[in-house]
Amino acid sequence: MSGYISEMRKLVGHRTLMQCAASVICVDGEGRILLGRRTDNHLWGYAGGSAEIDERIEDCACRELQEETGLTADELTFFCVNSGPEAHYIYPNGDEVSNMEMVYLCRRWHGDLNAQVDEIEELRFFRPEEITMEQISPPIRPVMKKLLNLPKNGESRPLTDLIGSRRSYRGKYRPVKVPREDLETILRAGLAAPSGCNKQTTSLIAVDDPETLRRLHEVIRPPVGETAPAMICVLTERINAYRDRCFAVQDYAAAIENMLLAITALGYQSCWYEGHITDTDRIGDQMAAILGVPDRYDLVCFLPVGIAESDPPAPPKKRSFEERAWFNAFQGE
Repeated sequence: MSGYISEMRKLVGHRTLMQCAASVICVDGEGRILLGRRTDNHLWGYAGGSAEIDERIEDCACRELQEETGLTADELTFFCVNSGPEAHYIYPNGDEVSNMEMVYLCRRWHGDLNAQVDEIEELRFFRPEEITMEQISPPIRPVMKKLLNLPKNGESRPLTDLIGSRRSYRGKYRPVKVPREDLETILRAGLAAPSGCNKQTTSLIAVDDPETLRRLHEVIRPPVGETAPAMICVLTERINAYRDRCFAVQDYAAAIENMLLAITALGYQSCWYEGHITDTDRIGDQMAAILGVPDRYDLVCFLPVGIAESDPPAPPKKRSFEERAWFNAFQGE
């Protein structure tokens, strides 16, 4: 943290600060990109940081590169400005910033790689095809998408890739807060799911308050997802679509799958916990009471949301495509 920002934090605490910053992306002769794994959120990013009072922005960029990587830039080329809602960020310690970041490319430098130990866990050159947005620290994802010629909005990877890479994660989560904007993105994905006769029987509650999470996990036995910094609770309301036909189960199932894909796209992990809380002990009812849910709703599922502490599980073994899918007629045994 720069001296200026550190002094301002003493005055305003965690409140939002406008942060003028400069960054450098080093690209070597093979087209590989230098990234460092941050110590605060354990995600990858390029060298950069806040400018000091009266510091020239190019000097700030060079200083940050040298401090974080040990490299000295011989030449800088302006790349882009990163600002606006996508660059707004809440750090794991609660500090909130609205970034205005000047980003430079560097293709010529000298010196030896030497990570700044209090900010960077490791430094590594990545080939562009090795980089996914899930690896990248959230406020710089727009820059990396631009660098990699990826769409600025929407999926950072093809949808079919996201579907294939989604896993049911039952491990521990890192103590890194999930930004509200990411939770809202996930909720909106769920609400965008199809609904039988548009009865919209599914409602959602995102929980990121530590005390509320603690109370909810007190009733979830045996414990699951208890280290996640957020969860999404899925509510369903039995409303007939026509005559005695109700599609509430189909509605919330579609919403859950949409949310799981959005969670994967944003670089988080989750697991669909339904049977665990809808069995004869009716844990979902106890959770609903804590959240003040009216009786006409059933709380049928919760999704923990957070950054995985360990690698997601290997893909489950599935029967072959030919055993389960055909063209024009049933061809199974």
